Amino acid sequence: MQPSNSIVDSPPTTSAIAREHSALQTVRDHHRSQVIKKKGNIIQSNAVSSPICRLPTEILSEIFIHCLPQDEHLSPRASLAPILLTTICRRWRQVAISLPRLWCTLQMEVRDPDWQKLVICCNSWLERSGVRPLSLKIKCYRDWDKLQNLLQPYA
Repeated sequence: MQPSNSIVDSPPTTSAIAREHSALQTVRDHHRSQVIKKKGNIIQSNAVSSPICRLPTEILSEIFIHCLPQDEHLSPRASLAPILLTTICRRWRQVAISLPRLWCTLQMEVRDPDWQKLVICCNSWLERSGVRPLSLKIKCYRDWDKLQNLLQPYA
């Protein structure tokens, strides 16, 4: 026969469970912040070590110029430069947006359903062209007044 245990473990109280839960959450939150910090360091070290990220802005700008489609006028499409270049990373976006030469030609077709979208796109495009001369090719079948109001600040 085995001797009986005279000391019986009592169940933990609610406050003890709450303290333990809080302590575990603190440890979890600390580990989570450490993981996020380490991921950030890895991403940053990869970006710095990447040869394309070390290129001077002037060279990256020239590469961007050569990425433009060969069309005389550019259509605002997300799958083509210059818009595509703004989606790669923060630095490429900054370089592309600050390079007026990428934004000095534009081809668009004005249709009623997408008028608001066109206004936003056109304004952004023309603002990015800076002081460079603009070359526009616009197909507009109606709403000439709206189009004229849109382009007036750039005339």
